[in-house]
Amino acid sequence: MIPTREWLKSQLGKAIIMTYMDDRDLLNRDASERSVMFRVGRYLAPVIEDDYPGRFWVDMEYNRVASVNELRVKKELEGLLDPVGADNSVTAADLVSCA
Repeated sequence: MIPTREWLKSQLGKAIIMTYMDDRDLLNRDASERSVMFRVGRYLAPVIEDDYPGRFWVDMEYNRVASVNELRVKKELEGLLDPVGADNSVTAADLVSCA
């Protein structure tokens, strides 16, 4: 059995809340998105890896792209790739689940 989209969204939401609650110092220091997403991944990994041992792993990936048009990986979270700045540049931090 594989996790449902709803389950994954729920677990990701919980990991984000845990990061907000437990790593407030990191957020208050205006840390980079890499640092924040690493912490989210640290909360998400045990849930996924314990529920699907030997089948799914969580890894972090960091993509910096020059423009939305140059994306090689489709991003599906609404608002994730909203253009930033006049040059339409985007930075997208990802959590990747590997099977």
